[in-house]
Amino acid sequence: FSAVPVGCVPLQRTVFGGFFTRGCNQPLNNMAKQFNARLSPALDSLDKELDGVILYINVYDTLFDMIQHPKKYGKFI
Repeated sequence: FSAVPVGCVPLQRTVFGGFFTRGCNQPLNNMAKQFNARLSPALDSLDKELDGVILYINVYDTLFDMIQHPKKYGKFI
């Protein structure tokens, strides 16, 4: 699995997101994106070297979209 948008976890939003807006911490999210950009090719290389089945699953984009647009994914009770 890819790294998640760590800048959007509640602690980071509270500490770095501003008192009223509690937005995501973009520098932390950028680091997660950079990590994911390097992880996928590294896993492809390892998969070829080991002649096995290694899958890379990108969860970052889906989770980030869920955080930014929660109403698209259902109602809160």
